[in-house]
Amino acid sequence: MAITVKLYGRLRELAPRLDSTSGTIGIVEVEREGEGTVVETILDRLQLDGDSVGHVFVNGSYASLQKSVTGEDRVAIFPEDMGLLYHWYFEKDE
Repeated sequence: MAITVKLYGRLRELAPRLDSTSGTIGIVEVEREGEGTVVETILDRLQLDGDSVGHVFVNGSYASLQKSVTGEDRVAIFPEDMGLLYHWYFEKDE
């Protein structure tokens, strides 16, 4: 089962197609790799360095790179140069 990954900012250039409604979100599907799939695994598959990622959300919740994901999850990845304020107000879901 594939995990839906939405890429924002300059990261959207990694997506083969853009979201048809906004044109500003890159959407890719990443195949889940067994029970041990975490956000960091997705970054590796997309050839993204963890330092280039500023914020990650899984199903709308602020998450760490070690957050476990399943085939039904939605993952949003923002680049480090997008200044979101979430890290000041919310703890990362592990």
